[in-house]
Amino acid sequence: MNENALADTLDLGGTWDFRFADRAGAIAVPGAWEAQGYDRRLDGPAVYRRTFRVPAGWAGRRVWLQFDAVSYHVEVAIDGRAVGTHRGMWTPFEFDVTDHVAPGANTN
Repeated sequence: MNENALADTLDLGGTWDFRFADRAGAIAVPGAWEAQGYDRRLDGPAVYRRTFRVPAGWAGRRVWLQFDAVSYHVEVAIDGRAVGTHRGMWTPFEFDVTDHVAPGANTN
C-alpha cells in the first residue's frame, strides 16, 4: 500500500447510500450490511454510493483511493467511469484515481 504518514488524507467513512436487492437506504461505512439490518442471504450486487469533495489544494497531486478490506469482489467507479476491480477476502488494496478525480465534487 502507498502509505505516507505525512500525506493529506480524506476519510470517506461515515454514511453512504446503499442498495442491495430490492432494499435501499443509508449505511455506515466501515461496517457490514448484515449488522445493519440487511439480509445476508439476498442475491445480487451491493451498491455503495457517496459524493465527496477533493480539496482544491490537491490539484496537480497524485490521489489514491485506499480500502482496508472488502469481501469479496469490488468494482469501483468515480463519476460513472470505471477505476478498477479487486477480489479477495479482507485484504487492503488501493487504486490510483488521479485521472478520475478533480478538486470539487466527485461521486464514488
